[in-house]
Amino acid sequence: MSFYLFGIQDTDEAALPSLFPDGGASGDLVTALPGRLDITTGVHTQYVRLHVECWSGDPGASEEGAWDAVASGTLAVPSGEMAVWEMMGRTPDTFALPQGAGTYRLDARCSGREQARALSRQKATRIPREAEEITLRFWPESDIDATQ
Repeated sequence: MSFYLFGIQDTDEAALPSLFPDGGASGDLVTALPGRLDITTGVHTQYVRLHVECWSGDPGASEEGAWDAVASGTLAVPSGEMAVWEMMGRTPDTFALPQGAGTYRLDARCSGREQARALSRQKATRIPREAEEITLRFWPESDIDATQ
């Protein structure tokens, strides 16, 4: 199975490891590395709708849904301004994390991954842009409930 890889990386790139160092993807929805997230989709070439939610505190459990994939983790970032990268390079899309530099918790959920894979297996000439959606939520790690 082939996976498409894109990334979200801190704009302060001087101290970060190379983006897409091996040119491949693990197949996991999200892989957290220092200053960046590597994100894979279900199909090699397609458009993905990406939603980013930045919270100043713990947003609580994500809404219930029929997700094809979910992930969570921790991300340390040097500046807190994030840029979206695709295999062809950096896109103009950026966003700021709520408290700038620091460590953030994140969760990710994806829907439409299996639909996109099914269309790809059927050799569909065009996979609809809305076939796969990924939502990422970020919040400062310091806001995690200390009683957990």
